[in-house]
Amino acid sequence: MKEARLYKETAILLLQFGVGHTSGLYRHQDFGMEGNQVFDAMHVVPIQVMGRAHTFWDFYVGFGLLVSVLFFFTGVLAWQLGALCDRQKEVVKVLAWPFFLCQAVVAVLCCTNFFLMPIAFSIAIASISGLAAYRVGAV
Repeated sequence: MKEARLYKETAILLLQFGVGHTSGLYRHQDFGMEGNQVFDAMHVVPIQVMGRAHTFWDFYVGFGLLVSVLFFFTGVLAWQLGALCDRQKEVVKVLAWPFFLCQAVVAVLCCTNFFLMPIAFSIAIASISGLAAYRVGAV
């Protein structure tokens, strides 16, 4: 399997991960009585941060969307790495291991803090990008 294809597969998984992450942000589910109370409080309890009133929900949505944007960006970056594999392999070599390392850290964070879907996506993304880095010959 060529490195370019591996990076493009990584890109597709990252874009799917981003879509799933964003859609999960707005899907409400029943968390049980105590969980629903916390969820409701996130929407209404105000906190002052640097002179502005916010709720925890503001931070939850803001950081959630920020992570989604980064998933989309890294998906585009992975696609571009795949496109550069045949033409400018030296550029890919410089970015291959740092890109993999970032994905590996995301996988560890998902494994320690989240549930099956993000774990599966992040492990697949890290594995494929690691294989691509190895095959591209990055040192």
